[in-house]
Amino acid sequence: MSGPFLQRGEPAIVSKWTRAEMALNGGIDLVIELPYAFATQKAEIFAKGSIALLESLGCDSFCFGSEDGKIEPFITAHRILSDNSAAFDAAIKSAMDAGNSYPASAAQAYRSIINDDAALDLTKPNNILERNM
Repeated sequence: MSGPFLQRGEPAIVSKWTRAEMALNGGIDLVIELPYAFATQKAEIFAKGSIALLESLGCDSFCFGSEDGKIEPFITAHRILSDNSAAFDAAIKSAMDAGNSYPASAAQAYRSIINDDAALDLTKPNNILERNM
């Protein structure tokens, strides 16, 4: 869970203590604060910090929510992005240089590599976390 500041750097409306209490009251066994250096970053760094923190605690399997709801598109996207990471990064930079946001640039770059309109929609917030599976 993010601390007092959220992913885009804005302050949380509810304190981290209250959010942690709500999670525990909802049945969560453990709440871990993601350090500020990761919590306020783009999805790729946010996810990398989250997974590193969980791995340091000995976790070896992870669950995450997504707007897609199926794992197969994530596995395909991960394979394609791993095989084409330099082209993907260059396409993101080009799209951002043109004034697009990072999520829009990542989605545009992915579509240019995969050439499939039915591909995973990387404009959806939780769908872009897959790059660090």
